Amino acid sequence: MTTSGGRIKSSQRVYEAIVEKIQSGELKNAVVENDITQLLGVSRTPVREAIARLIVEGWVEVLDNGSKVVCKITVDQAREIFQVRMNLETLLLELAWGEIDLKLVATLREECQAFIDSGDFDSGKHTLANLYEELFKKANNKLLVESIGVLHNKINLIKVEYIDQVKRKSAEEILSLLTTIVDENKDKSIHNLRFYLAASYYRLFGEL
Repeated sequence: MTTSGGRIKSSQRVYEAIVEKIQSGELKNAVVENDITQLLGVSRTPVREAIARLIVEGWVEVLDNGSKVVCKITVDQAREIFQVRMNLETLLLELAWGEIDLKLVATLREECQAFIDSGDFDSGKHTLANLYEELFKKANNKLLVESIGVLHNKINLIKVEYIDQVKRKSAEEILSLLTTIVDENKDKSIHNLRFYLAASYYRLFGEL
């Protein structure tokens, strides 16, 4: 007999496996419960639970005929997502301000500068992810964090390969944000965050 704890762990593994396939582009269209069950060698229940979570988090959508597919993001949807992100993430930074671990952010700034100096711009994604993790923790607002997480997931569905010059510009914007947080300049940090998000949208828009 499967315990509820075991089922939760199984559901989490299925969830992570599906997300990985979506992010890698291996899973692009239909999300079929039977296919995933056979592919991963698990029972229906954890697959059903994982798909339900993917729908809530914005990875998968349900069509009018009841079938489930990986979400497709249009240019208009991308614009709307970044508009909402700008306001929600400004609030996130304001709520977290004063509780942010400045030593951690200083370390992230050093990492970001090293990535820029070495030209390893892709590693900057991990620096930004670590910053968001800190903001999520210190904002102490579960609903806000979940809402931003869904928007991040939707944007991650868009696959774009930028040239190094564009990646460098993005990394420099992140570095500016980290620097003003370390300097405890709240207004400038909010400005830099909003500028980074606006620039990210226009970079993305230029590729769509």
